[in-house]
Amino acid sequence: PLSNLDARLRGRMRVEIKRLHEELSATSIFVTHDQVEAMTMADRLVVMNEGIIEQIGTPREVYRRPSSAYVAGFIGAPAMNFLSARIADDGSHVDVGAAGRIGLPQRSGARLAGREVTLGIRPEDLRLAANGEEAALTLELLYIEDLGAARLLHCSAAGGELIVHTHDEGNTRPGKGLRVAVDADRLHFFDPEQGRRLGEEDA
Repeated sequence: PLSNLDARLRGRMRVEIKRLHEELSATSIFVTHDQVEAMTMADRLVVMNEGIIEQIGTPREVYRRPSSAYVAGFIGAPAMNFLSARIADDGSHVDVGAAGRIGLPQRSGARLAGREVTLGIRPEDLRLAANGEEAALTLELLYIEDLGAARLLHCSAAGGELIVHTHDEGNTRPGKGLRVAVDADRLHFFDPEQGRRLGEEDA
C-alpha cells in the first residue's frame, strides 16, 4: 500500500499506521511485498511463497531463526549470504572451499557432521578481522556501497558473491584481499535441495 510513496513519506506513514493500530487495538491484516514494512509494522509475520505459508512468527523470530532458505533470503536488507559448504566429518568446522573454513561449536558441528549444506550468513554477522586475529574467510573485494553510516562490501567467495555490512572505515579498495571474521553462533544451515532449515531434529 505504501510502495508508490517517496522514501521519507513512506517512513512517516509506517509510523502513523503503527500508531493508529496501537491506539485502536483492532486486529489488522497488512499484505505487502516490502519486508521493511512487514518487519516494522507487524506483531506477527506470515511469510508466503507461491501461496504456501513458509513461516509464522514475530519479526524477531523470523529474522533470527528463518525456517527455510526462502525466508532467510526474503527477510533482511541486504539479504542473507548463501554459500555451498560441507561440514567436516568430525564436525569441527564448515568448509567453504577456497574462501576458507569456519570453526563450529561442538553442539552444531556434531549433529551435522559430514553433511553437504547451504550455509547462510547475514552480512552484519561478518566483520573485518583485526590485525593479528585469525580470519575465517579470505575474500576479494569487488566494489563498495557507501551508505554514510555504514558500508556494504561486495566480495567474491566460493564462486559467488558475499556481502559484508561494516562500520569499519579501514583502507579497503576493490581488488584488495579481505580477511573476514565470522560469529559461528550466528551461522544458519539449510538443506541444499529442499531449502528447509537444519536444526536439532536433524542430529
